[in-house]
Amino acid sequence: MRTALYILVVLLVFEAATNISTPVNGPQSTIQKIQTAIDSASVNSTILVSGGTYYENLVVYKPLRLIGASSSDTIIDGGGLGTVIKVNSSNVEISGFTIRNALSYSQGIYLSGVSHVNITSNIINAASDGDGVSLDGSNNNTITGNTFSGNLYAVNATNSKYNLVARNIGASNTVGVQLWNALYNVVANNSFNHGETGLYMYKGTGNLLVRNIAVKNSEIGVDIVNSTGNTIIENSLEINRFGIDIQFSQGNTFYHNNVVSNTLYQVNFVNQQDRAFTVWDNGTASCSSCVKGGNYWDDYKGTDNNRDGIGDTGLPADGVDNYPLMSPYTPLALVARVVSSALNGTAPLTVQLSARVVGGTAPYAYHWDFGDGTTALSANATHTYHGTGSYTAKLAVSDSAGTADQDMVTISVRATPSNLILIAGSAGGAAAAIAIVTAVFWKRRRSTLPPSPS
Repeated sequence: MRTALYILVVLLVFEAATNISTPVNGPQSTIQKIQTAIDSASVNSTILVSGGTYYENLVVYKPLRLIGASSSDTIIDGGGLGTVIKVNSSNVEISGFTIRNALSYSQGIYLSGVSHVNITSNIINAASDGDGVSLDGSNNNTITGNTFSGNLYAVNATNSKYNLVARNIGASNTVGVQLWNALYNVVANNSFNHGETGLYMYKGTGNLLVRNIAVKNSEIGVDIVNSTGNTIIENSLEINRFGIDIQFSQGNTFYHNNVVSNTLYQVNFVNQQDRAFTVWDNGTASCSSCVKGGNYWDDYKGTDNNRDGIGDTGLPADGVDNYPLMSPYTPLALVARVVSSALNGTAPLTVQLSARVVGGTAPYAYHWDFGDGTTALSANATHTYHGTGSYTAKLAVSDSAGTADQDMVTISVRATPSNLILIAGSAGGAAAAIAIVTAVFWKRRRSTLPPSPS
């Protein structure tokens, strides 16, 4: 009930502004600037922008709809000069653009003290040290259906409440969503991978994180710091370094999450006192007809004696969960990762490459592209790189349900040193080899040094 209420409240906060339509027919047309169209548009009108690249830093200071023809070819480029789009008015919609090239530490789209703004269906690559979308003191907004890459924070909500961040996709952002001193926001059905942290919360209260996918991040799936009273449910946290990290946070509830194959810790408490004040199940003890359920942990080895889908032995699972699920609550996302026996070496370099796959529906199909014109179709492969250079070994995996994922690794191959002297034999022979190599090195080194002063 609480989950449904959260989502209902936030879905109703945006009212789209429609009415008069003002076309912008390309950067070489009569209206060459989107800002010109904004300045001349009446309140609550719609500005339609045709395909092209617009080198501008926009300020939207009145209620209107700014609609691009296609997010793939309608580009607003900030030229590295500042925030690409500043929104200083409520009741605004921005949709259908690629938004890129903000100034360092700036934003792709910046919402300041506004509400009922809808940011949807954009491609946002703002700055590696900046935000894709930043909400500052902004409430009741929706950030949905966008694709983020190469930002410090894909979405950064600071001092903001009752916002919906949903159905976004992010890759190679340092952090997917940050909630900083943020209250009662819903973060739902997003996917963030190949960054540092999927979802990060600091001083957050009453937020709902539901059905997100945080996979293959170098550090943490969900990171909760100095936060209380938040609900984290039905998320898939796979192949991160930490699945869940909790720092000085109490009174938060985790259940029906899939916590799978995280390499260092499935769940980590920085402050061990927080352990006793974190809830790991749906708390249905007061409901006689309800089944109390916790989370799915792929490393849980207990048994389900009464066959109710809840583990009965080896409790608590991962030291926290007394009601571990025997199978994933929601289907596990298909996640593939490449493991290589070596990342660099001298030619010819032979490496063992293996596919680490979780989730999806077996059986799997594998396709390797080793980056040197050769391929393979097995789960594990041994490959030799004969030439020097940098090679990208790519793995594509598909399952029987038709879903797919891919991963890659870079392998550097250098030439064998031409002056290397190898002498086989006894320990004495090894010492002689070291002495000869050392003598050759210093002979060549002295030949390159300037003469000593007389």
